[in-house]
Amino acid sequence: YSDKINAALAKNKTYEIPEFKCITLDIETYIKDNKQNILAICFYDGKYTYKYYIADYKSETMMLTQCFNKILSKRYCGYNIYIHNGSNFDLIFLFEYLLNRSGVNLVPLYRDNKFLSLTINYDIKTDDNKYDQFSVHIKDSMLLLDNSLSNLCKTFNVPTQKDIFPYKFPNPKNLNYIGPVPEYEYFENKKVSISEYNQYKDRFIKNWSLKYVTLDYCSKDCIALYQVLQEFKSFIDEEFEVNILECPTITSLAFKIFRAKFYDDKTNVIPLMTKELYQDMQPWFFGGHVDVYIPSGPKENGCFSSIFNKFQSLKNKSIKLVKSIFKTIKAYDVNSLYPYVMLNNNYPTDIICKFIGNIKNSDYNYLYENNLGIYSVKVKAPNIKHPILPVKINGKAIYGTGEWTGTYFSEEIKNAEKYGYTFEILGGYIFESRNLFKEYIETLYVFKETSPKGSPMYLISKKLMNSLFGRFALDPWLGECVIITKDEYNQTCEFSPSFRDSIVEQVEFKNHYLIQYRNNNKFGSLAYLPIAFAVTAYARMFMSEIKNSSDITLYYTDTDSAYTDEY
Repeated sequence: YSDKINAALAKNKTYEIPEFKCITLDIETYIKDNKQNILAICFYDGKYTYKYYIADYKSETMMLTQCFNKILSKRYCGYNIYIHNGSNFDLIFLFEYLLNRSGVNLVPLYRDNKFLSLTINYDIKTDDNKYDQFSVHIKDSMLLLDNSLSNLCKTFNVPTQKDIFPYKFPNPKNLNYIGPVPEYEYFENKKVSISEYNQYKDRFIKNWSLKYVTLDYCSKDCIALYQVLQEFKSFIDEEFEVNILECPTITSLAFKIFRAKFYDDKTNVIPLMTKELYQDMQPWFFGGHVDVYIPSGPKENGCFSSIFNKFQSLKNKSIKLVKSIFKTIKAYDVNSLYPYVMLNNNYPTDIICKFIGNIKNSDYNYLYENNLGIYSVKVKAPNIKHPILPVKINGKAIYGTGEWTGTYFSEEIKNAEKYGYTFEILGGYIFESRNLFKEYIETLYVFKETSPKGSPMYLISKKLMNSLFGRFALDPWLGECVIITKDEYNQTCEFSPSFRDSIVEQVEFKNHYLIQYRNNNKFGSLAYLPIAFAVTAYARMFMSEIKNSSDITLYYTDTDSAYTDEY
C-alpha cells in the first residue's frame, strides 16, 4: 500500500481494495461469404484460459453457446468482462448472438455509437427448482485506456506481450492448415517488419498449425489485457482509492477520482444543471480551434501539386535544387494545455443572477467587472489576419469576420476586445467562481513529470488530467436504451410519433433495433456545462496570442499546437 493509504488507515478511514472480479475476452475473425465471421473466441479469468475454435464446431452459434455456457454461471456472477476495442468490433458479433440466446435479458448502455457497457442478466435453476438471477457486465477496456493493446503491454511492461498473427491467411478452406509459416504478405506489413517476421518463423521448427497459433494468439491477448488491467487497477486503488471496475470510461474514472479525493460535496460547490441554462448554452459550446492558414505554401512556388511536379522533375538532379523548393516547417506544442488552464483559472459555480439587457452599461456593472459570466452578445469582428471567435454556420464552427449574435464566456469576450472585437451585451448569466481543479491537476502533474515518458504512471496521469473536463460537457438529458424487434419498432413509431422524434441513435441488427432515445421527463446529472464551456474558452484564449503574433507566420494551428517557418 502507498503512504497515502497507510495514512488513511491510521485515521480509521479504511479502504478495502475490491476483489478483481474480471474476465478478459477476445475474438479473432476471418472472411467467409464476403463478410467477417468468428474464427476463435477465448477468455481468461486470472487463473484459467478457455479456448474455442470454429473448426471444432458445426456452427458459429454452437461455438458461442459453448463459450457463454461457461461464462453465464454462478462462478462469474457480478464479473466485468473486458474486451479491448469491443465497442467498435468484438461486441457487435457477440451482440447478434446474445440477442437470440434464450434465458438472457440484455441491458445496454449505448452512447455516441459505442457500447459503454452491456449487462447480461441470466437465470440459473437452483436445487429446489427455483431460479436465481445473476448478471455479468461486458465493457470496452479501450474506453479506459485508449491505446493499442501492443502499446499498453509495452507501457505497463507486463509478462505477456502481444504477438503477431497472419490476419489475411485464414479462410474457410484452410481452417485445419498445418504446414510452413504463411508468407510475409499475410501479415500486416505496416505493423510487422521483415525482421519481426523472420524471428517469428524461427520459432517454428516443426510445422505451423493455424488452429494452434490462432488459439495461442487469442488467449495471449486475453492474458496480456488482464495483466494490464491488473496493473492499472493497482495504481488507481493505491493512489486514489477508487475502483476502476465501477467506471466504464476514462472520463467517468477521472470524475470519480475528482469527487472522491479533491472535491467537498458538503459545500455544494458545483450545482446541478438546469434545463434553461443548458438550452441557452449548448448550441454555443465549442471545442478547440483548428485552422489551415497557408495551404498552398510559399507564393513563388504555387500550390502543393505544383511543388510535387517540380520535385518529380528534379529528383534525379542535385539535392540542393530539391531543397530550394521546400520550406522547413516547425511544430510547437503546448504542454498540457487543458490541464494548464484548469490549474490557473477560476470556474463558474452557482448562478448569482440571470439578466436581460446590457449589464455593462447599468448600475450592475460591478457584477460584470468582478464575476464570471456567460453572455448573449451582438458581435462585430474586425478584419484581422487570424480571427479568434467561433460561430456556428450550418452546424460547423467558423472563425470569420463580420457581425452576428452569439453566446460566449465573459473572459473570452474580454480577450477578444484586445484584438478589436466589439460587443453589445443582450443578456446572460453571472456566476460565482472558484478554482476547482488546482489540487487535482497539481497531484497528477507531479506524477506525470516525475515518471519516465512512456511509463504507466506517465500515461495514466496524462489521461486523467485531460479527461476530467469532458465529464462536465455530457448531455444531462438522460437517455434510455431499448432493444426491440423491427415489427415492434414499426408499430411504436406508427402509434407514437413522439417516440420516433426522441430517438438519438439507432443501430440496426438482423431482426432488431438498438434504440437510444431521450426521455424528456428525465433531466439532471453531475454534468455542469458552464465549466466545460469555460475550459475550452480559456484554451482558445491562450492560443489567440500565438494566432495573432506579429513575429511569426502561421501555416496551421490546432487546439494546442502551431506550425510556423520561424523560431
